[in-house]
Amino acid sequence: MALRPAPTRRTARGVPSASRAGRRRRAAAVLWTAVCLLAAGCGGTRAQGRSHAHPRGRPPVRVGAGRLPASIAARLAPWTLAAPLSRAVVLPDGADLLVVGGLTAADTSTSAIVRIDPRTGRADRVGTLVRPTHDAAGAASGGRFLVFGGGSTTVYDLVQSFGTAAPRAATWSRLPQPRADLATATIAGVIYLVGGSDGAGLDAPVLATTDGRTFRPVASLPRPVRYAAVGALGPDLFVIGGSGGRTGRAIQRIDTRTGAAAVVGHLPFTLDHAAATVRDGALLVIGGEVDGRPSSAVWRLDPGSGRLRRVGTLPRAVAAPAVATVGRVTYVVGGEDPLPLDTVIELRVG
Repeated sequence: MALRPAPTRRTARGVPSASRAGRRRRAAAVLWTAVCLLAAGCGGTRAQGRSHAHPRGRPPVRVGAGRLPASIAARLAPWTLAAPLSRAVVLPDGADLLVVGGLTAADTSTSAIVRIDPRTGRADRVGTLVRPTHDAAGAASGGRFLVFGGGSTTVYDLVQSFGTAAPRAATWSRLPQPRADLATATIAGVIYLVGGSDGAGLDAPVLATTDGRTFRPVASLPRPVRYAAVGALGPDLFVIGGSGGRTGRAIQRIDTRTGAAAVVGHLPFTLDHAAATVRDGALLVIGGEVDGRPSSAVWRLDPGSGRLRRVGTLPRAVAAPAVATVGRVTYVVGGEDPLPLDTVIELRVG
């Protein structure tokens, strides 16, 4: 199906899904509280224009030993975005952040490339995409930045590219087919494109590229999804949750050396529109929608058991954010609750 501009915007805006309708038929509020506790992080939703954010100022949540960091602390940055934005691509560029595309509060895709100094919050528009997009994925390769797919009123097969010196984007190449709602992860210089939709169905092939021009299939998802959280640990890709039928509870692992792919775990709740990042050897899953509601949780994936363990709490619930790490700080940029947000969260590990 074509992007409207957002393929699943109706869920974010609050049009009932099957799971939401089921919840409304539950008579007892106690049961809903139990579900939220099981989900470990159901956030507030916005009703009648008010945002029900989680309380600020919570102490760092302690986690285990071994390769885990000593602590995870999250706080709202002292600065905000110039305007609310969700479903953007955010890439680190030295000490700066590049915020590329995204969905605005007016429900339109933007073509802006904005450079932000996260130390001060200063933002400058430094470039323009060839076509406005949201629900795309991004990566750096060979001194250039690549933006894969996404869309606006239609799903793109476009790969857009720009450099630091000349941020105005150009058409770099084409994907094998249109693809939005996807994620990327990079292992040893190889960029992997995972999940997504062509507008009509879900994309099972996992594609690999080193230059953004040529793509080769390396695996096929056992359970195709879009809006999954994707991260890499060693040679393995992990695909956590995502939208697509009954697949939002699955944790999938792909061995990029052999192409073997399997479901290695199941969540006790549905999870989609979350973000993933790797810090100090731990794969963290941040925010998202838990059983259809924005979440404030930070989880760590246990790759051995295929389970998520909650290790932190964001200062507010957020779905569909973008994340990038500069130095020792991971920035959680924008997102939805359920409308686009202008907030930036600083996540410090260790």
